[in-house]
Amino acid sequence: MARNIARICPRCNGYLGVVLGERSRKSKTQSVNGSCIVCSHKLTWTLVHGSGPAGADYSGRIPKLFGPSKRDSSVAPSDN
Repeated sequence: MARNIARICPRCNGYLGVVLGERSRKSKTQSVNGSCIVCSHKLTWTLVHGSGPAGADYSGRIPKLFGPSKRDSSVAPSDN
């Protein structure tokens, strides 16, 4: 059975009625539709249930691209 949820419209701060569609047992997606009563702004998106791909890192951490620099003593500048 579909669920109805009331939210605030991002365009006019009016009443946005949101309907969550029925989700089948095997499907990982669910349709979500919203419509504002005041300005007729429409939102349509898909909700994905479950975890992301294995090994994906969504922590916001930037990976280290370069290791510590290994200078050769002949390349290092001298204090002379």
